[in-house]
Amino acid sequence: MRAWTPRHTILAGHRNATTEFGLPMVDTIDPALPMLLKILRAGKPVRYVRPVPGDPRGLPPGGDFAVAAMEIGEGLIAGDVGTVPVVSTDSIAWRVYYVGDVAVPDFLSNDSLLDAEVRMDEAISATTVAMAKTMAARDWRTTSNVRDLVQSELAESTMHDLPPSMPVRAQRILRKADHVAAILTVAQNHFPELFAVPIQDLRTQVRVAQLVAIHTALAGSP
Repeated sequence: MRAWTPRHTILAGHRNATTEFGLPMVDTIDPALPMLLKILRAGKPVRYVRPVPGDPRGLPPGGDFAVAAMEIGEGLIAGDVGTVPVVSTDSIAWRVYYVGDVAVPDFLSNDSLLDAEVRMDEAISATTVAMAKTMAARDWRTTSNVRDLVQSELAESTMHDLPPSMPVRAQRILRKADHVAAILTVAQNHFPELFAVPIQDLRTQVRVAQLVAIHTALAGSP
């Protein structure tokens, strides 16, 4: 975790976390990693969520953690603990929430790495055909170097190596998903007309494939 940034802090995201975990709400604890890992390990297994508006799968119903995770776009759940990372230029502040004894839907219980990769590949193929039709109607000779834009975006999302202990298929899925996400980000920022094509399913399948790969790695971690 220190590879992302050398400075991690931790604080309560809600007053009930101060009671349950002894965390401050205003002043942060720094360094935070030992306490954060202790809290998460006490509530294993750890689950990673990446909710988006209209697709809150994996979140416990209601509560401050669900609101925060939806706002940030990701979070971790471990037993009765939920935490979201608030990233700044030089640090990550981990806001911890008490989730309580609620049933968290296991939305990946029937997904395998193979299934996730197949569905993502199918969505990539369908979206590629639709985008090609849109691109054919435009003079792309006047366009900036798309490959350079994608590589620049991809470099920001793949700054760190994947753990060597991660299954090979999981690593392949994450690298492929990062590449597709970079292409979609460039298209959205520079070529908004491409977003007339149906790409929502591709975004969903990329996100689910990433979750399956990460959860597979977490399940095999000590």
